[in-house]
Amino acid sequence: MRLKRERNRWNKIGLAACLTSCLALLCACDGRGDAGHGKSAGETDVSIASSAENEKNAADPGETLRITALEEATVPENADEDDRAGAMQRACGSAMVTVRAGKLMGSGVIYDSDESTVWIATAAHVLEYVTGENDEVSVTFEDGFTVVTTEKIFAKGQDLALLVLPREALLDEAQDGVASAEGAALQDHGQAYRRVLVSLEAYDRLAAGDTVIAMGSKSGVGEDASVGTLLKDYVYSEDFGSYVMLADLTVSPGMSGGALFDAQGHLMGILCGVSEDGEVAAAPLLGLLAMR
Repeated sequence: MRLKRERNRWNKIGLAACLTSCLALLCACDGRGDAGHGKSAGETDVSIASSAENEKNAADPGETLRITALEEATVPENADEDDRAGAMQRACGSAMVTVRAGKLMGSGVIYDSDESTVWIATAAHVLEYVTGENDEVSVTFEDGFTVVTTEKIFAKGQDLALLVLPREALLDEAQDGVASAEGAALQDHGQAYRRVLVSLEAYDRLAAGDTVIAMGSKSGVGEDASVGTLLKDYVYSEDFGSYVMLADLTVSPGMSGGALFDAQGHLMGILCGVSEDGEVAAAPLLGLLAMR
């Protein structure tokens, strides 16, 4: 696996050229090729039966299944301080995804959801080889369920991107994001997935010296996590040509596009690189808030 950071090729989103001395974070080459969310959970009626009620509804196809926004992931208040990374994996693993885009494989985060749409946050450079409007990106969730999308939103001047999925794409046997047939018995995978906690108040409280947790999908969806310390909460980096957060953490190829959490499980930023000094950089949450 090669670490990649060829920012000079990412002109479409206006990222500054990366210094040659800067290590690219964590994009793995695949040889096979509170305040922030803004919307309350809603529901949409779909005339299908949920998998949990397959037997019950077998004689009555057309039973209405409520399609709802994904719930938020929460970390227990009594989580073991000596196993903070493990607690984060157990609480937030279902909010993590793997992103495959052309030759690259990285991580992603279920950032937001309502009754019609799910937004996946990742690092823009993970999508380096799929800049075309119709280029496909696959998103794999914790249970192995995979959805393909072509809809991508980039943040100008920052290493941030959002992938847009129809909420109905999380229904098993859904065809092109639409329920396959009235009365079909489908499983709503979204009932098991979670979106990350987003709080501008928590972000504003974060300061240098605080505990942070990096989480990504190198070994499997949400299976890589490490605990470290925030070094800078918001600083301009010549290495990345943008404002970033810097942390003392251990990261691995494939974690690019993953999450930087605070100790309470709030999303603070998206992992995007490693500086020439070995500091892990994350694109701040503020960039995502501006996109949604």
